[in-house]
Amino acid sequence: MSALEPRIKAHAYAAGFDLCGITTLGPAPTAAHFDQWLARGFAGEMYYLKRWADRRRDTRLPARGMRSAVVVALDYGGKQPAGPIARYARGRDYHLVMRDALRELRRAIARESGRTVKMRAYADTAPILERDLARRAGLGWFGKNAMLIHPKLGSFFLIGTVLTDLALAKYPDGSTPPVTSVVRTATFLFAAGQETTARLLATGLK
Repeated sequence: MSALEPRIKAHAYAAGFDLCGITTLGPAPTAAHFDQWLARGFAGEMYYLKRWADRRRDTRLPARGMRSAVVVALDYGGKQPAGPIARYARGRDYHLVMRDALRELRRAIARESGRTVKMRAYADTAPILERDLARRAGLGWFGKNAMLIHPKLGSFFLIGTVLTDLALAKYPDGSTPPVTSVVRTATFLFAAGQETTARLLATGLK
């Protein structure tokens, strides 16, 4: 790993993101599950999900020539009380919030790289299996509810991605312990009779 990856992550936090991980692009491990989900009609009226289904199978396809992904997450108020309006919909349109922060991050990456860099930034706007990519970047695990779960933020966060042609080294977020560590901890808690705590911890596992 070069000195560039830690600087990129520092800029992500400076832009206001709560999590940041870097990973390489390639086939999406959960693509087959997504195809099955579409085939069973679970997309409902979200017809756009079928439009670029083939591109979702590999994160190199939506934007040709890209090699790496800087994946970020933004907490949208998981600790706020429940109410008639979803937490992510309270306040400014989250698409605009993410757009502005991702633009700032892109400018920082361009400055740090010292050369012309090809980049594309997305937040809910590209044929990418974002949760899959975020898991690969170390931002969390898949829970039984199919959401990406982080040990501190839960599932109350938005995911954004900057694809780049830079050959960056994998650099996980670091705040999510390895799944094997969680399994060992849950097993210990079960053995100690703390089944409720163990089950809550295990909800973050696939």
